[in-house]
Amino acid sequence: HVVMTARREMADIYAGEPDAVFSAASASARRHYATPTEGGYDLAILNAYPKNLDITQSMMALNVSFYGNESIVCKGGTVVVTTPASDGTVLHCLGGEDMVGYVAPSGDVMKGHRLVVVSPGLNQHDVQVYFPPETTHFQTWEAAVKYLFELHGDACRACVVECATLQLLKGIL
Repeated sequence: HVVMTARREMADIYAGEPDAVFSAASASARRHYATPTEGGYDLAILNAYPKNLDITQSMMALNVSFYGNESIVCKGGTVVVTTPASDGTVLHCLGGEDMVGYVAPSGDVMKGHRLVVVSPGLNQHDVQVYFPPETTHFQTWEAAVKYLFELHGDACRACVVECATLQLLKGIL
Protein backbone atom coordinates (compact mmCIF):
# COMPACT_ATOMS: atom_id res chain seq x y z
CA HIS A 1 0.00 0.00 0.00
CA VAL A 2 1.34 3.43 -0.91
CA VAL A 3 0.53 6.78 0.69
CA MET A 4 1.08 9.46 -1.94
CA THR A 5 1.98 13.13 -1.57
CA ALA A 6 0.19 15.98 -3.31
CA ARG A 7 3.02 15.94 -5.86
CA ARG A 8 2.30 12.28 -6.70
CA GLU A 9 5.41 11.08 -4.91
CA MET A 10 5.50 8.27 -2.36
CA ALA A 11 5.27 9.47 1.21
CA ASP A 12 5.28 5.95 2.68
CA ILE A 13 5.00 2.39 1.40
CA TYR A 14 3.74 -0.64 3.32
CA ALA A 15 3.59 -4.39 2.73
CA GLY A 16 2.63 -7.35 4.86
CA GLU A 17 -0.43 -8.54 6.74
CA PRO A 18 -3.44 -6.61 5.30
CA ASP A 19 -4.91 -5.31 8.58
CA ALA A 20 -1.53 -4.13 9.86
CA VAL A 21 -0.72 -2.50 6.51
CA PHE A 22 -4.07 -0.72 6.43
CA SER A 23 -3.65 0.50 10.01
CA ALA A 24 -0.12 1.80 9.39
CA ALA A 25 -1.05 3.44 6.08
CA SER A 26 -4.09 5.08 7.69
CA ALA A 27 -1.89 6.55 10.43
CA SER A 28 0.52 7.81 7.77
CA ALA A 29 -2.33 9.37 5.78
CA ARG A 30 -3.54 11.17 8.91
CA ARG A 31 -0.06 12.63 9.42
CA HIS A 32 0.40 13.66 5.78
CA TYR A 33 -3.11 14.86 4.99
CA ALA A 34 -4.16 16.53 8.24
CA THR A 35 -4.71 20.26 7.82
CA PRO A 36 -5.08 22.42 10.93
CA THR A 37 -7.95 24.88 10.80
CA GLU A 38 -10.04 26.81 13.28
CA GLY A 39 -13.18 26.94 11.14
CA GLY A 40 -15.77 29.71 11.10
CA TYR A 41 -14.52 31.20 7.83
CA ASP A 42 -16.70 33.29 5.54
CA LEU A 43 -15.25 31.45 2.58
CA ALA A 44 -13.63 28.03 2.12
CA ILE A 45 -11.95 27.35 -1.23
CA LEU A 46 -11.53 23.61 -1.83
CA ASN A 47 -9.26 22.55 -4.66
CA ALA A 48 -10.21 19.11 -6.02
CA TYR A 49 -6.68 18.14 -7.14
CA PRO A 50 -5.58 15.34 -7.58
CA LYS A 51 -9.05 13.82 -8.06
CA ASN A 52 -10.15 16.49 -10.48
CA LEU A 53 -10.59 14.88 -13.88
CA ASP A 54 -14.36 14.48 -13.71
CA ILE A 55 -17.35 15.70 -11.75
CA THR A 56 -17.77 12.59 -9.58
CA GLN A 57 -14.18 12.56 -8.38
CA SER A 58 -14.12 16.36 -7.96
CA MET A 59 -17.15 16.23 -5.66
CA MET A 60 -14.93 14.47 -3.10
CA ALA A 61 -13.45 17.89 -2.32
CA LEU A 62 -16.69 18.60 -0.46
CA ASN A 63 -15.84 15.90 2.09
CA VAL A 64 -13.79 18.42 4.06
CA SER A 65 -16.91 20.52 4.60
CA PHE A 66 -19.02 17.62 5.88
CA TYR A 67 -18.70 14.75 8.35
CA GLY A 68 -18.26 16.92 11.41
CA ASN A 69 -16.56 19.76 9.52
CA GLU A 70 -19.69 21.75 8.71
CA SER A 71 -18.35 24.65 10.76
CA ILE A 72 -15.49 25.25 8.31
CA VAL A 73 -17.64 28.16 7.12
CA CYS A 74 -19.84 30.32 9.32
CA LYS A 75 -23.57 30.76 8.87
CA GLY A 76 -24.11 32.40 5.49
CA GLY A 77 -20.63 31.32 4.39
CA THR A 78 -19.63 30.01 1.00
CA VAL A 79 -17.91 26.76 0.04
CA VAL A 80 -16.11 26.90 -3.32
CA VAL A 81 -14.97 23.82 -5.23
CA THR A 82 -12.38 24.44 -7.94
CA THR A 83 -11.76 21.76 -10.56
CA PRO A 84 -10.89 21.61 -14.24
CA ALA A 85 -13.13 18.51 -14.64
CA SER A 86 -11.56 18.12 -18.07
CA ASP A 87 -13.35 14.79 -18.60
CA GLY A 88 -16.72 16.40 -17.78
CA THR A 89 -19.31 14.15 -16.20
CA VAL A 90 -18.15 10.75 -17.54
CA LEU A 91 -20.15 7.66 -16.76
CA HIS A 92 -19.68 6.22 -13.29
CA CYS A 93 -21.61 2.96 -13.47
CA LEU A 94 -25.15 3.15 -12.15
CA GLY A 95 -24.86 6.54 -10.45
CA GLY A 96 -24.95 8.70 -13.58
CA GLU A 97 -27.88 10.81 -14.66
CA ASP A 98 -30.85 8.68 -15.80
CA MET A 99 -29.23 5.53 -14.38
CA VAL A 100 -30.88 3.30 -11.78
CA GLY A 101 -28.50 4.38 -8.98
CA TYR A 102 -28.72 8.13 -9.63
CA VAL A 103 -29.87 10.16 -6.64
CA ALA A 104 -30.68 13.82 -7.23
CA PRO A 105 -28.73 16.03 -4.81
CA SER A 106 -30.75 17.50 -1.97
CA GLY A 107 -30.89 21.20 -1.17
CA ASP A 108 -30.44 20.63 2.57
CA VAL A 109 -27.05 18.95 2.14
CA MET A 110 -25.22 22.30 2.32
CA LYS A 111 -26.77 23.06 5.73
CA GLY A 112 -27.46 26.70 4.88
CA HIS A 113 -24.10 27.39 3.24
CA ARG A 114 -23.71 28.57 -0.35
CA LEU A 115 -21.91 26.34 -2.84
CA VAL A 116 -19.95 27.67 -5.79
CA VAL A 117 -18.34 25.42 -8.38
CA VAL A 118 -15.57 26.87 -10.54
CA SER A 119 -14.88 24.63 -13.53
CA PRO A 120 -14.24 25.23 -17.22
CA GLY A 121 -14.96 21.54 -17.89
CA LEU A 122 -18.55 21.59 -16.64
CA ASN A 123 -21.66 23.26 -17.99
CA GLN A 124 -24.70 24.53 -16.11
CA HIS A 125 -26.65 21.32 -16.79
CA ASP A 126 -23.89 19.17 -15.25
CA VAL A 127 -23.83 21.35 -12.13
CA GLN A 128 -27.63 21.25 -11.75
CA VAL A 129 -27.72 17.46 -12.09
CA TYR A 130 -24.83 16.56 -9.77
CA PHE A 131 -24.66 19.36 -7.20
CA PRO A 132 -27.35 20.62 -4.80
CA PRO A 133 -29.94 23.11 -6.07
CA GLU A 134 -28.88 26.74 -5.71
CA THR A 135 -25.26 25.86 -6.60
CA THR A 136 -23.65 28.71 -8.52
CA HIS A 137 -21.35 27.78 -11.39
CA PHE A 138 -18.56 29.76 -13.01
CA GLN A 139 -16.29 28.63 -15.78
CA THR A 140 -13.51 31.07 -14.86
CA TRP A 141 -11.84 31.95 -11.60
CA GLU A 142 -12.03 35.66 -12.44
CA ALA A 143 -15.84 35.58 -12.65
CA ALA A 144 -16.05 33.61 -9.40
CA VAL A 145 -13.76 36.06 -7.56
CA LYS A 146 -15.92 39.00 -8.65
CA TYR A 147 -19.03 37.21 -7.34
CA LEU A 148 -17.32 36.24 -4.06
CA PHE A 149 -16.16 39.82 -3.43
CA GLU A 150 -19.72 41.06 -4.02
CA LEU A 151 -21.00 38.52 -1.48
CA HIS A 152 -18.35 38.79 1.22
CA GLY A 153 -16.33 41.95 0.61
CA ASP A 154 -12.56 42.19 0.80
CA ALA A 155 -12.41 41.82 4.60
CA CYS A 156 -13.81 38.30 4.67
CA ARG A 157 -12.01 35.48 6.45
CA ALA A 158 -11.09 32.75 3.99
CA CYS A 159 -9.22 29.48 3.93
CA VAL A 160 -7.83 27.55 0.99
CA VAL A 161 -7.62 23.77 1.22
CA GLU A 162 -5.26 22.41 -1.39
CA CYS A 163 -5.84 18.81 -2.42
CA ALA A 164 -9.19 18.84 -0.62
CA THR A 165 -10.02 15.39 -1.99
CA LEU A 166 -7.24 14.06 0.25
CA GLN A 167 -7.37 16.35 3.28
CA LEU A 168 -8.49 15.66 6.82
CA LEU A 169 -9.21 18.82 8.76
CA LYS A 170 -7.94 19.12 12.33
CA GLY A 171 -9.24 21.54 14.90
CA ILE A 172 -12.91 21.51 14.00
CA LEU A 173 -13.36 17.74 13.87
